[in-house]
Amino acid sequence: MQLQNGREKFFFKVLDGKSFEELAVKFGLGYKGVTVVYYRAIKKIRERIEKNGF
Repeated sequence: MQLQNGREKFFFKVLDGKSFEELAVKFGLGYKGVTVVYYRAIKKIRERIEKNGF
């Protein structure tokens, strides 16, 4: 599967072993902000897998 969105690539790279709290501090976001971006990226990835197969 090829990730098209730079944000998706970024989150896979950054989330490796990091907690949402750590990411919130690092990027100046709230905990909920980080979780929203994360789950939206996961949703898009799932949709692409379902559409294009894996």
